[in-house]
Amino acid sequence: MGLTYTQLLILLLSACASMLGGRVVTEARKEPTCTGTPTPRTITVGGSMHWNFGFNYTDWAFKENPFYVYDTLVFKYDPPSEKNIHPHSVYLFPDMWSWINCNLTQGVKIANETQGTGKGFSAYMLLGVTVASKGFNYGSPQTTYSDTPNRIIVGGSAYWSFGFNYSVWAFKNGPFYVNDTLVFKYDLPSENNTHPHNVYLLPDMRSFLTCNLSKGVKIANESQGAGEGFEFVLNKWRPYYFACGASDGYHCNVGRMKFFVLPLLRRWHY
Repeated sequence: MGLTYTQLLILLLSACASMLGGRVVTEARKEPTCTGTPTPRTITVGGSMHWNFGFNYTDWAFKENPFYVYDTLVFKYDPPSEKNIHPHSVYLFPDMWSWINCNLTQGVKIANETQGTGKGFSAYMLLGVTVASKGFNYGSPQTTYSDTPNRIIVGGSAYWSFGFNYSVWAFKNGPFYVNDTLVFKYDLPSENNTHPHNVYLLPDMRSFLTCNLSKGVKIANESQGAGEGFEFVLNKWRPYYFACGASDGYHCNVGRMKFFVLPLLRRWHY
């Protein structure tokens, strides 16, 4: 049986954490650091629930972060048996697209169905990969991208509008790169548009998940999306969390007007 969406997310978050100097940004407007913690931690994935079908590993990962380089993730799960005919395993994926589609064809199976027993399977994080898969070609520069920054209209032909799934759009239209420009286009306030959009930049993943605007920065007001639209340059290597703050977060919560990106470094930065 393949891994569930929520189970796979923890591997992605762990990789992102170590790529960002070992830290998922959770403090407002602070840059990722490479300082880490004095002592690496041993973290049981899922806590007392271990690596188990039906548990929300997305919430667990957000509550447990930040993760640091050299932290150890421990995956504990039951071995195959008559009562456990679909035992678990652990895969590490090469990119976000494989993860989104649960495509195991290019993934590396770093723990089989029997390695989760007893003390569990341990893997410490080093430069975005586990030592269990040190032969895995992670992070190799692609040859298909352009060195010229892109100008990307958020949402494509749907623009910045209520009800469009921007998280899916961001995944399908990535990767994004440092110095790319995001363009937010939306209608001006009018008699027919009494709840016009805007653009907020949120400080961290928690604010993004809960659509908490209290610590966010309004980077574009209700009139800046007209014409050529509002332009935002991804000028740093860090996560960016965007949301519409209209109607006290209703557009973010219900209208799905939120997404985040982690721009990659271009070739001349390697």
